[in-house]
Amino acid sequence: YQRRVHGDPRFATLSPMESDEVNQIITKSPIHSYLLEIINSTTQSIGAYDLDQPLSMATVGQDLLYEWVMSNKSSEVLESVLARFDSARLEVFFSKTSNPIFSKPGGTYTTSISFGITSLSKDADIYYTLDGTLPNIFDSTLYNKSIEIMSTTTVRCIAINKQLRPSDVVTAIYTIRIESDGDSKTKILWWFIPLLVMIPIMMIVIYLTFRFTKQKRVMQSVPNGNVTIVFTDIQNSTYLWSNYKEEMKQALAIHNRVIRQAIDHNNGYEIKTIGDSFMVAFKKVCNAADFCIEIQKTLLEQSWPPVLLQDDNCNFESIDGVVIWNGIRVRAGMNCGCPDVEYNSTIHKADYFGPMVNISSRIEGLATGGQTLISTEVYENLDSKVYKSMPYGTFFLKGAGNQIIYELTTIPMRTIKSKHEERSPPTKNLEEINVCISCMRPCTYCQRRKFKSSSMLNGLRRVSSPTSSNFQDVPLYGNMFSV
Repeated sequence: YQRRVHGDPRFATLSPMESDEVNQIITKSPIHSYLLEIINSTTQSIGAYDLDQPLSMATVGQDLLYEWVMSNKSSEVLESVLARFDSARLEVFFSKTSNPIFSKPGGTYTTSISFGITSLSKDADIYYTLDGTLPNIFDSTLYNKSIEIMSTTTVRCIAINKQLRPSDVVTAIYTIRIESDGDSKTKILWWFIPLLVMIPIMMIVIYLTFRFTKQKRVMQSVPNGNVTIVFTDIQNSTYLWSNYKEEMKQALAIHNRVIRQAIDHNNGYEIKTIGDSFMVAFKKVCNAADFCIEIQKTLLEQSWPPVLLQDDNCNFESIDGVVIWNGIRVRAGMNCGCPDVEYNSTIHKADYFGPMVNISSRIEGLATGGQTLISTEVYENLDSKVYKSMPYGTFFLKGAGNQIIYELTTIPMRTIKSKHEERSPPTKNLEEINVCISCMRPCTYCQRRKFKSSSMLNGLRRVSSPTSSNFQDVPLYGNMFSV
């Protein structure tokens, strides 16, 4: 058989190496077993089988093998080759028509389908039924066009060639399940319900992941360990807001910009703001000192509202052409140590707690506008050759006892009088004001001793007493309270 294959002129162009490859293909081919079965019986035509048109199986196998080899051994072509080879073998050995083949296999479909029926035997007629009965040439339909199925149907067909025996009856069951609107809505609902459950869960997971990641990122980036805490505040801001509301809006914007620029320039971390007060953390003491010096110098360079500069709390002053006062006065206080650091979910930032933070706040409360006060710990950690400071006094700080406080020099020619030595004049003459002080208490305590007005007003300066020497019980909100 190999000699016959290589004798085919179609293989004449093969090189010796390609010829060896063809030999290996023939040996390992799935159709090789078929060829072996008929190799000895195909040396002559098949006239002995009484066929009108004799067929050489060797020629059939040779043609099919050539088709497969030339198609780069495609698996799809191989299936077609085997089917056609089996059909030819049936016709030769059993004088039987090849079984019908459906273009679409039986199964379940969601839409109507159209399919065809073929037979590998030439000149074969195909008869089919759609009701599951056995097909025949008398009562069944002759196939001549594609069949369309719109509902579940059992198709049975047979191929008949007058020169051969009829093929086997082939059956295919097509189940058509066309979804109704109700089914579609039900399926959509079954998809929609899990989505409704999964989407909130996914959003919660994403939110928690983002929150945890943000919290971790924030806590890794903030100053930790031994840090310096600085508090800043505008002197007499309440008074300024009461008298210069519009001008203070501009001044506060300038103030906040200057503070935040100084924070960035000195590697600080803005913890939070309360009104016009800033709380800032620094990893190094020198950065905190540079921050305080920078804000005092930068504030002198700003353009403040003219009306604001006419007030004594914001007036302009210079000595020998050097500006020492201009605009709002900002005071600062600082302390260093190891505070407790926690993530504040309200402000989404790290927050600092502990005694050293409280001391920083109280030191800032001792300062006057334009002044920067520091604790002993800060003073000892600053380089005296770079930063000038001087003792400010010994003060009792709540929770810390007596502490020596130092003043950091920010503007060399600026002299600041301690606010603990000066006394702000009253805005109005208190002697002209009649003040009546009342004490509200629950009625259940009305049997307690009534207080004399003199004892209630004891310690108040220059305040005239009420006309009555005793407080009277006046009902408020029914019987709930008495004044």
